[in-house]
Amino acid sequence: MRTSPVHVLDLSLLLPAFVMTAVMLLRRKPAAFILAPVLMVAGILIIVAVAGMALAMAVKGFAVDPRIAALFLAPAAGLALVLVRYLRV
Repeated sequence: MRTSPVHVLDLSLLLPAFVMTAVMLLRRKPAAFILAPVLMVAGILIIVAVAGMALAMAVKGFAVDPRIAALFLAPAAGLALVLVRYLRV
């Protein structure tokens, strides 16, 4: 079984970045206030890309339930709302 480079990037770079930024936000570190919106946009883009792949696979006839795309888009919408609120403060 091959390892997907997407999984490697997610687990080795993005996940720790999210955790470190969350901890830094709780401690009110200035760098966290710059990193948080950047990571939120990255998260939204990744989620939308995965949902798009699921929809494309369903359209091409692969055994994928298109409702999975909706399950991915709901957190993306929630994250977008958090981002808008964050940027307004």
